[in-house]
Amino acid sequence: MNSLLVKKSVIALAALAVAMAVAPTRARAGTGSDAASEGQVARAADDHSSAPAFELSLKAGGHFPQITNKLGTNFDAILKFGYGVAVDRRLQLFIDLGYSQPTHDTSATDPRLGMTGAMYQSTLTVRALSTTVGGQFFFLPMNSFLLPYGGLGLQLHFVKSTVTGSGGNAFGDNDETSTQVGGAGFGGLGLHLGPGILLGELRFAYAGIGQKVTGSANIGALSVLLGYGLLL
Repeated sequence: MNSLLVKKSVIALAALAVAMAVAPTRARAGTGSDAASEGQVARAADDHSSAPAFELSLKAGGHFPQITNKLGTNFDAILKFGYGVAVDRRLQLFIDLGYSQPTHDTSATDPRLGMTGAMYQSTLTVRALSTTVGGQFFFLPMNSFLLPYGGLGLQLHFVKSTVTGSGGNAFGDNDETSTQVGGAGFGGLGLHLGPGILLGELRFAYAGIGQKVTGSANIGALSVLLGYGLLL
């Protein structure tokens, strides 16, 4: 009987020793798995935080309103501020300021200027300061060498239209101001260069206008832009 009890005690002690030896190994394996998961989360967080959040860019180029109205070719200048909000900073909210001043020249005759009618000339200049608020999306990760993008925005145009004319004698200037609501859509390609990106962009903007000096018309235009944006 004593021999049997001794054998059972030895077996129990051996089983306890094996269990104690295996437990730390399992604990170490679990700890390693948890550490790997935490490392992946940390790397993902680092990747997101390393993506540039801010964009400050300046673009300029040609302003072509002939596709929607009678105004002539002019220039565009746009200053933009954007902030990445989601999808690894690729989805961006932005606000920009733009300026253009296209013109239109007219010449005709008017019988009120002489017994048989006389020639007169007039020049309409539309000075438009615009503010655009909207969203933009980069189609590739922000660390890609090529960054194609597209966006949409709501615009407010602060417009001053001036007409200057003459018909033998100067008619003087007539001007009118108004605020017009419109929209813009654009797409472009960025190229990583230095601390920022070289930008090429096509933009179409449209807004109606109904001033006395312009009549019922619009100030839509296609713009071809080049610029540079700092990514911070």
